[in-house]
Amino acid sequence: MAESEPLLACLRRAAAFERRHAWIAAAAAYGEALALEPGDGRLWGNLGHALWLADLPQAAETAYRQALACSAPAPAALCGLANALRDLNRFEEALPLYEAAGDAEARWGLSQVLIGLERHAEAFAAAEARCALPGWSPFRPAPFWGAGGEGELDADQPLWIWSEQGFGDTLQYLRWIPALARRPGPLHLVVEANLVRLLQEGLAWMAAPPRVVSKDTLTFQPLAAHGPLMSLPHRLGPDHAPAEGGLCLRSPLWSTAGPSLLPEGLPEGPRVGLVWASGRKREDPFTHREYVKRSLTPLALWQLIAGLQGAGAAVIPLQYGHDGELAAALGFRLPAPRLDLGDFAHLARVVAQLDLVITVDTALAHLAGAMGAPGWILLPWSADPRWLRQREDSPWYGSLRLFRQSATGDWASAIEGLLGAFTGWSAAAAAHRSSD
Repeated sequence: MAESEPLLACLRRAAAFERRHAWIAAAAAYGEALALEPGDGRLWGNLGHALWLADLPQAAETAYRQALACSAPAPAALCGLANALRDLNRFEEALPLYEAAGDAEARWGLSQVLIGLERHAEAFAAAEARCALPGWSPFRPAPFWGAGGEGELDADQPLWIWSEQGFGDTLQYLRWIPALARRPGPLHLVVEANLVRLLQEGLAWMAAPPRVVSKDTLTFQPLAAHGPLMSLPHRLGPDHAPAEGGLCLRSPLWSTAGPSLLPEGLPEGPRVGLVWASGRKREDPFTHREYVKRSLTPLALWQLIAGLQGAGAAVIPLQYGHDGELAAALGFRLPAPRLDLGDFAHLARVVAQLDLVITVDTALAHLAGAMGAPGWILLPWSADPRWLRQREDSPWYGSLRLFRQSATGDWASAIEGLLGAFTGWSAAAAAHRSSD
């Protein structure tokens, strides 16, 4: 049946709102369309997608269930419902839906909930499906690991491992590099330019450290045997699983005995580095949603800084980019460190000179964890599955402590818990210093 003009008008409005990432308005337009065609499963699915991108997973769940009730189960609706359930921390319910959907997007989603369920071998195998995602852009095309794709590499054959996803993913998956470096052939690690010096310094402790180079220098150079960093846990297998704790970056150059990069004239008290906003804000609708969900609101940031300063902390801003202006806009005059915050080697030096890092879920959390530096992470209620559910510690990083929202958007409860813990931590640290 031909679509009516009123229905087409609703769909045009929804599409226009989607192009502007105005997901609530898009959902409203789909709601108007459904008033005209209440039995259209595709419209219910589109409504569910808009609600999910608006970070309303409970409403998205209802819409996706309506989509599945109106028509034969389609991979998009199955995967959409699974995504909503994942965001509601209902990993066990999401699992069979991802499996039923079966396409590359669903397999990638499946890998995430398997990580959240600590079924790591299955998760790493399922994560290989990301290579078939339409938007996946590898540094070098397949075949990976040499011409055959899967066979053993020649002992003297150079191997190039390149990063993908975000900085945090790169730092998390570095833990498999030492196992790979035990093979006889030369190993090259190809990463973004602002990670190069960090990894050159931080992996120099290895008996045979990889040669770390920037992607910018290899734009046109052909690579014989190569593969993505995030495929290493699946390729190496469980026999090469690194120990828990995540410590893999260390360097004498980051010693507290080196030149201070901290601001002069800091008040007495624990030196606390602070990051309040996540990165990768507008690359696509999902990463923008994650940015909004993971970043502190102005009120939450005010509550956190005021509470830390009231407890005697010297708060040092480590926020990168335009979000760094928010603290000053709230009336705080925080002394900034003397460094380029875009260079991770500089950032590592500062982290080594701090008593504590407090950050939202962004690359600094992974840097502190990989360095074994004390770090407290503020997480949304529906956190990335790698942080599991409800736990206050992380099996990925032994030096991190997790503080979670008690409900969607409730930063006040997470910050209240963190400030309470900080009071006890600060008192214990002061007692330890006085006894030295």
